[in-house]
Amino acid sequence: MPVILPNDINNLSVPFEILPDGYLESYSFTNGECAVSFKCLWDDRKTLAKELLGGIIFSPEGSGGFDDLAFLVGMPHPDDELSSLRVIKCDVRPFFPAEEEEDTALSPAVDKTWGKWTHAQIDAFFSTSGPAQSSLDQDDPTIFIEEDFELGGEMLTGPAAGMCWENTGSVEDQEPAGFDIPGVYKFVPTGTWRVTIHQIDNIPNSFFDNVGLVNAAAIQSPKFIKNFGLETVLYEGLSIRNTYSLQLQRETKSVTLSLKWKGPDEGQTWNTFWRFTENAWVELFSCGTAQARIKPYNTGDLGAMLGAAFTP
Repeated sequence: MPVILPNDINNLSVPFEILPDGYLESYSFTNGECAVSFKCLWDDRKTLAKELLGGIIFSPEGSGGFDDLAFLVGMPHPDDELSSLRVIKCDVRPFFPAEEEEDTALSPAVDKTWGKWTHAQIDAFFSTSGPAQSSLDQDDPTIFIEEDFELGGEMLTGPAAGMCWENTGSVEDQEPAGFDIPGVYKFVPTGTWRVTIHQIDNIPNSFFDNVGLVNAAAIQSPKFIKNFGLETVLYEGLSIRNTYSLQLQRETKSVTLSLKWKGPDEGQTWNTFWRFTENAWVELFSCGTAQARIKPYNTGDLGAMLGAAFTP
């Protein structure tokens, strides 16, 4: 997928002016900031604010992990020397020109009546830090998705029946372990993998349809560069959070996908079971002359589901 570059001062879609009196630069030991005041028609204020705040960059093909990684970036400062500063916030207010200003398309006669405002002043705040700060360098973006991985485990308990203490003598001399211990235990490492996609407009049906399925093919975490083998990831469900911006009259959604990793052991999947007497993960079959494989968990294309989250 081609990279969609963020807006710059030369490709904003609505007419505007920069107000010199509203320009301010500020520097500290840790970062730089700048305020730039834009002037536009009142009806264009939302469009201009959205374009200043930037958009989504999609990663080039072949980047590894998900096919389409998304990054949120604000418009860079129009001065090349300050291009590391990017818009992180926009404040909008009515603009009333001074009485001595020439009456032009962008400076009409003053009418301060509510509902008759004709022009807006947008104070755009640029910074080297903040949620929308980024570089066009594809190796160092502010990522538009979040991932976290929590490693833990669970304890398996099995009966001691059929197990004996080691004895080099005859079978008759073997001592059953069940007389001394109530059972045997095995700690199984597991992990919870959560992927959060911010500002997603449309939630794919696969986010709902795949709940309870395990991965039919190996998938990879793009942030941790961790490979998850066949049938080792269970899609447990999702949570959705809606945020509504009164300023921009825009609703955005954040979706968190919760996936459970089964662990690193050889042969360990959601459809294999630990057999203490064999000390191995084994498959389960039905009884009878025509034994059939039993797989409690159905499989699905979880990789395609995750990739769909980043389709524009």
